[in-house]
Amino acid sequence: MAEALASHGYDVDLFCLRHTGEAAQETLNGVTIHRLPVTRHQGKGSLAYIWEYLRFFLAAGWQITLRHLRKHYALIQVHNPPDFLTFGTLIPRMFGRTRVVLDVRDMAPELFQSRFDLSPDHLVTRTLRAHERWASAYADAVTVCTEHQPGVMARRGIPPDHMTIGMNCPDEVIFDQPAPDTKSEGFSLTYHGSILERSGLDVLITATSRSKRSPA
Repeated sequence: MAEALASHGYDVDLFCLRHTGEAAQETLNGVTIHRLPVTRHQGKGSLAYIWEYLRFFLAAGWQITLRHLRKHYALIQVHNPPDFLTFGTLIPRMFGRTRVVLDVRDMAPELFQSRFDLSPDHLVTRTLRAHERWASAYADAVTVCTEHQPGVMARRGIPPDHMTIGMNCPDEVIFDQPAPDTKSEGFSLTYHGSILERSGLDVLITATSRSKRSPA
């Protein structure tokens, strides 16, 4: 997304995590990348994740505010999880009339339920649903990446007309179409996400199997 915007002439800053050996700041394909001193700890408990989210929220909010004072951001797009990262844009939004978009890549309540085996009524799950509603109400717009998400989020109190579907798609520069003479019979499927139960890949596999058995 950032590279697509930069290719169309927009000035784009990206604030993200920093892994060992990476530069704190660099420009890549027209995008200025600001790596903050926060890293991921895969496989840790829910409290470790929440602590990392808080650290990134504070670091990103501070850096965005400082740079906004110098260059004035017209739009800030926040990728979840967590949804409360959206509130790190408070100063630019209040005093600079900056528009804010919450981009829901993964619904946080379902993410924590599946990763930590939480029930729908667990305190953490209920808190995440509340954060989702608050963040969505705060943002000027919400984008989601599947046709399934709007229905789920609407049942949790988020207006359907506040959400826009922008489905994930592979970068055509990397995943180019094969030449006509190399195509095999039938169709090809490319999936570029994590293999998770909540992604619904079982439905895709079952549907593919059934379609092969069905008469033409």
